[in-house]
Amino acid sequence: MRNFLLSTLILGAFSGANAQSAMQTTSSTTTAKMGLTPKDKWEVGISPGFYFMEGDLEYKPSFSIRGHVRKALDHVFSVRLSGFGGILNMQTPKIAGGTTLQPYVYGGPETRNGNATDPRSFTKAKTTILAGTGDLIISLNASRYDGAVRRFNPYIAVGGGIASVSTKLSGLQGPAGSNLTEGQDIEIGGRLAGKINTLAQVGGGVSYRINEKVNVGLEQSIQLVFGKRADLIDGFQYNFRDLIANTALCVNFNIGKKESA
Repeated sequence: MRNFLLSTLILGAFSGANAQSAMQTTSSTTTAKMGLTPKDKWEVGISPGFYFMEGDLEYKPSFSIRGHVRKALDHVFSVRLSGFGGILNMQTPKIAGGTTLQPYVYGGPETRNGNATDPRSFTKAKTTILAGTGDLIISLNASRYDGAVRRFNPYIAVGGGIASVSTKLSGLQGPAGSNLTEGQDIEIGGRLAGKINTLAQVGGGVSYRINEKVNVGLEQSIQLVFGKRADLIDGFQYNFRDLIANTALCVNFNIGKKESA
């Protein structure tokens, strides 16, 4: 009887060890399949865009470019660091309430709604924005991960950064003789407006996975500049801050070893 019980205990222990090993193997396989602790590649990308603004001047077709690097924190959240450059071309001041808007420059009409000390007015503006930004990317279809590879990934992006903003005013119209100069930047109180500003942005898009190395997408974002230039992106100031929008075509590449995908 003693030998029988001893044999039974040994056999039970051996079977339990095998079962535990099998469960661990299954758990590891499931974890690897589900990617509960994903080993993600780095993503780098380039995004040319159509850049435009809702402000005090009619916008002309303008363009932007963004380069970025992105790293996932988990299946839902990732962080993106970007370098951005864009040029906004605008012309023909809008008429609001019968008042022709005047540019906000020193030595000229430094008021909100006209009353210019100089009878001439600028009719064009070209603003260059160079920015370094950071975004939190939130994937909308990965909150419940089942191991399947999804081709489409809708997402939202929230972030901000530091931007250099400069404007060239041109297209002077009116009689000769003034303090206004073609190509001048915004001046406030007799001094050039500060070029370094904070910037906030929010947007969303959708990407399509071509293969494990490449994905493409379309992203729409809105930018707000803070500081003295908040309503002077186009060189003119009226009632509301200028709202900048960017529609970008994104081409992204995953970089890393295949086993770390």
